[in-house]
Amino acid sequence: MKIYKMDEIRGIIFNSIDSKESNEIVNVYTEEGFESVYLYNAKDFSKGKLAFLMPFTYLKFTSYGSSFKKLKSYEIIENFDYIKEDYNKSLYAYAILFLLKSPHDEKYDKRIFDFVIKTFSLMKTKNPKDVYLLFLTKMTYVFGGKPNLDSCVVCGDKNIIDFSIIDGGFLCSKHRKNSHQLKNGLVFKELYNYNFNDEYSYEFDNNSYFEFITSYYQKLSLANLYSVKKMLQ
Repeated sequence: MKIYKMDEIRGIIFNSIDSKESNEIVNVYTEEGFESVYLYNAKDFSKGKLAFLMPFTYLKFTSYGSSFKKLKSYEIIENFDYIKEDYNKSLYAYAILFLLKSPHDEKYDKRIFDFVIKTFSLMKTKNPKDVYLLFLTKMTYVFGGKPNLDSCVVCGDKNIIDFSIIDGGFLCSKHRKNSHQLKNGLVFKELYNYNFNDEYSYEFDNNSYFEFITSYYQKLSLANLYSVKKMLQ
């Protein structure tokens, strides 16, 4: 008799796909990245089935197997009902999970997972678009595109009056490019330095900053936001 090692891990349901008979393939974003888990006889989970299979359910689950893992048991940690019941919040939550399918350094996976949980929690009381933009801003570090936010990227002058995506940060009067992005650059700095232990109280033009951060990702080839942008429009 073959004995499989049991793996216990935290995850967020991305979606589920009907398989043969009453079986389901459940795609989960976990603290080790995305993975698919096979759920035999889904109906046997009776009352817990619907809650488990709904997108954005945050849970701890045990699986076994080598290549295609099978679900053994699960425990719901948080339902995130305020996301599931709000179309806009669901849309931006999906956008966040889609972004995480982009290639990145896997050593950050557990930290990113905890960051996603904090981000989803922030959606309970804050504008989901603002929260999504906060997420994109902080994720520039993971994708290798954090700009210089302290001084002129060319000479180090603290008297900054411009921001350049291509140059990688703020610019002084001597090195300015007249990009007219200083305001968005300052928003970038505020959002990037936000600490989740503090009260979130930023106000900014999220339409202008949405175009700015999308352009930032595209120009630096950090991740492909084109399909995500179309989904959000």
